[in-house]
Amino acid sequence: MELKEYFLGLLAIITGLAITDMILSVHGLLRRVSRVRWDWLPLTAAALVFVVIVRSWWIAWEPDWVNTPMWQFLLILIQLTCLFLAAKSVLPDDSDAEEVDLMAHYWSQNRFVWASLIGMITAFAAASVFLRINDPASLSAWFWTFGWELPVYCLPLVVLILLQRPIVHRALVPALLLAWLVLNGTDVMHYS
Repeated sequence: MELKEYFLGLLAIITGLAITDMILSVHGLLRRVSRVRWDWLPLTAAALVFVVIVRSWWIAWEPDWVNTPMWQFLLILIQLTCLFLAAKSVLPDDSDAEEVDLMAHYWSQNRFVWASLIGMITAFAAASVFLRINDPASLSAWFWTFGWELPVYCLPLVVLILLQRPIVHRALVPALLLAWLVLNGTDVMHYS
């Protein structure tokens, strides 16, 4: 087994745990469908987190992990940990509660979910920048290819954390999901 395979195995475990938690949460909601107060906003937020997780998995296949320094490996683990925390928080866990109110859960957890995504993006940016810090041409190429998107994702997340108004969330969360799908959807399968 090569080093890359060990590393990708660990990434698969963390990513798999995140996706499994989301699936279990959806299962719990569907099992008690008549006792759930449904709303599209928390489900859209969950879809956004799911898309980010899938995208991070594809990105993990790009680098040459044989020469990965420990600090970069740790930043990538921080990135995945933040993603797991977002996945764990975005939907309510299965419980025996009489009624589950998705919007009440959303308002109690949304700041944590958005902060976790900012942490993920920041760790990804730090690993990418530090890896290229001594090569301005490579850093510039990375920025104009991928790096410019990071503020596009982070700014709305900061707004979501600061402005706890339903109208803001109902506009920005679907817009973020659409941005992730549009900006990342064309190159997922042919990353090289």
